[in-house]
Amino acid sequence: MSNSKDWERTFLWLSVWEKFPKFLEIHEELEDDDYFSILGDILHMGTYYSDYEIEFDYLLNNPDRDMNNRIHLMDEEEQKIFKLIPERGTIYRGAKDGMEYGFSWTLEQEKAEWFAKGYPGDAVLLKGQFQKDD
Repeated sequence: MSNSKDWERTFLWLSVWEKFPKFLEIHEELEDDDYFSILGDILHMGTYYSDYEIEFDYLLNNPDRDMNNRIHLMDEEEQKIFKLIPERGTIYRGAKDGMEYGFSWTLEQEKAEWFAKGYPGDAVLLKGQFQKDD
């Protein structure tokens, strides 16, 4: 993390709407740990995803990055929880009809049902399987 503090300071003062454009501007300059950490912070805001899903998909799977460093998408607390998740299992997503593709999935079916019921109009409950190393 050679310039971590400098990048943290840069992003600290940007508004929610300025962070993703700035990331797109400088992402090639970042070391992998900073790249994934800052991208994770942006994804947690949830503000941009529907407008930039193609860009996020590329950035998350960027062939120029070491995928082993994607763990930095999570903060330390999230990494602790991640270690407790089983190696494989079932996940759920409650979504508005037409918004099935997204990052918000849960291990709890009830939580996904709650989200699905919260949308006006038609909603869907999705179920999938995961392997932790994916």
